[in-house]
Amino acid sequence: IYLNLFKINLPLVLGWQMVLVAPRRHDCHLPLIAGASYCSATELFAKRSMRKPDLMDAKDRDPKGVRQNDLLGFVGYNMKRAYMRIYADFTDALAELDLRQRTFSVLSLVVENPDISQSDVARTLGIERSGTVVIVDELEGRNLIRRDKVPGDRRAHALNVTTGGRDLYRRAIKRIERHENKVLDALSSDERTRLRSLLNRIHTLET
Repeated sequence: IYLNLFKINLPLVLGWQMVLVAPRRHDCHLPLIAGASYCSATELFAKRSMRKPDLMDAKDRDPKGVRQNDLLGFVGYNMKRAYMRIYADFTDALAELDLRQRTFSVLSLVVENPDISQSDVARTLGIERSGTVVIVDELEGRNLIRRDKVPGDRRAHALNVTTGGRDLYRRAIKRIERHENKVLDALSSDERTRLRSLLNRIHTLET
């Protein structure tokens, strides 16, 4: 569920991120010209996504007597709220393995797609190529994946998982399964299947 929400994060939830959390100048360290930052909306969101959301009690998130009828009528708002709740628990689930949403997602693609290119990873996850390079560098530095040379193309690299990376991935999968069982405890098996299907349809729609 979390990864489906992550895939539709930028096109749908980003708008609500900007509505609910006003940009701060120190979020972007690049120079400003005429009040406009060179830091793109996706880069800003990526930086914010690295932070663990502030956790509040349910009574603090939804104080009694505060009407949200209009907001709750929007799909994007509901998805943003759901994402924030799921993200916090997902982060905790992988913290001991030193994995984050993006490092796990890249590792997953490499495990399932031997010899995948960095470009294909970037396109599949909707991450800028420069950001993908940073993640791949991190995973390679931890000896979880390796860059193999592609015959006939000196500039291209094929990504493959190492034995250590595959072992860590299996451990992460088990933790994520426990995480989803926890946060989706109120949903039946059929409801979870339906939810995954609907989220998948949204993030695979052609724009």
